[in-house]
Amino acid sequence: MFITGFNPHYMEMAEKLSSLSGTQVITTLQKPVHLQDLREALEG
Repeated sequence: MFITGFNPHYMEMAEKLSSLSGTQVITTLQKPVHLQDLREALEG
């Protein structure tokens, strides 16, 4: 799971790098994170 408040492009790059390394990305969230969005992401 990635959570960032920086440029959304950084998140895209992190997702691509994770994918290339074989790491599973569950979800990505932008700050400010809404509690309901975080709950849904963690519940899967």
